[in-house]
Amino acid sequence: MKTSIRLEKGSNIKVPRLYTSTIPNEDRVLFLGNISFKHSIHGQRIDKSFQKFVLKHGINFFFQKVKGLLVNVDTVVANLETPIMKNKPVVGISTFPSDKQKAPQYLSNGTSILESLKEHNIFAVSLANNHLSEYGQNSLNETISMLKMSGIRYFGANINARRARTPLMKRVFIGNRNLKLVIISAYEDRTDNEVDLAIYANKDRSGVNRLSINKIKEKIQSLRKSSLDDEIFVVAYPHWGGRRNYGWKTKSQKKIGQRLIEAGADIVIGQGPRNLQEIDIHQGHPILYSIGNFISDALGKYHEYNAFPFSLAVELNFRIADKNAQRTCDYHQQVTGSFEAIEKFIKLYPILTDNRTTNFQTRLVNETEFGMVYKVLIDNNSTFKSGSVQVTSGIDKIGHYIELPLK
Repeated sequence: MKTSIRLEKGSNIKVPRLYTSTIPNEDRVLFLGNISFKHSIHGQRIDKSFQKFVLKHGINFFFQKVKGLLVNVDTVVANLETPIMKNKPVVGISTFPSDKQKAPQYLSNGTSILESLKEHNIFAVSLANNHLSEYGQNSLNETISMLKMSGIRYFGANINARRARTPLMKRVFIGNRNLKLVIISAYEDRTDNEVDLAIYANKDRSGVNRLSINKIKEKIQSLRKSSLDDEIFVVAYPHWGGRRNYGWKTKSQKKIGQRLIEAGADIVIGQGPRNLQEIDIHQGHPILYSIGNFISDALGKYHEYNAFPFSLAVELNFRIADKNAQRTCDYHQQVTGSFEAIEKFIKLYPILTDNRTTNFQTRLVNETEFGMVYKVLIDNNSTFKSGSVQVTSGIDKIGHYIELPLK
């Protein structure tokens, strides 16, 4: 596949040289859930066997069975939950309030993590979560510094609140059309994080972007007002779910998700919880409450909580539509006077993320597992059962997928 992408000035996307052509007809952006390379060490003694495992196999080992998914798209965006610190493995002591044992955590080699992210086409990461500051404010600042040096773009956290609120923006050109993709990342408002971790950015302190519906609405309105000649597509990419790492959507998520759509987001792609959660449609726009984990070097607690062991990789597609396409498209009159449709849709690729089952190698689901995911997301959903939203499914060169149209 070949594409050509022009970037906004100051944009936080680096374009892979692999994808170049003069007249691209499609653009694909892949959204991933949590990526974490740190694990708790029970007691006060470091788990030497796991250190040896990581050193023996390297960071690329964890990505081995999903590499085809990552290199098949133009841009990959993920939620990074690992402090990137120094050029050697370090042991950190969590300052997280709920970690009453203050167990040490082994942090993998920061340089190796960054090299692996780049090798696997991950060019932008959200930092709007609680984990980057678990070892104090310096761990966030050092992570930002390391990302800058690596060339990997970041958003959702920065040196002050104004910059932390700055979304990731990418201008997409396909055919004779163009649009501006805006990705807004924010971390839900938790009072204890402000008191105990001073995690949120303010005008004088680095930190993460606090999730504020009013601020997000203001930003979307400002962008649309200043881009009257451009089509803007907004992705809200919140980190939320409260303290429940495993389980289904909460009442708070549902309320905030609906308000994000009402604030102007075209789709909500949530992350934070370790497993996928339900999908709702609000005012014609999808809310994916959680896409779950992507890569982790922790065993996880799916078995302990009897949790659904699956997550999602979400491929956002923009392409020139066939004139006879039946999906939802919008038409824009060009200078030439001709009309050309941009077709927008998402493909959901279910993945198995329970490390006890996968031996720490996230993989795409098989046919039986896909049926389990489809039943939870589609068959048990009254909106989709009613037929008001066109749902298709299939299998392509990547794997089994569910496809939903977008406005």
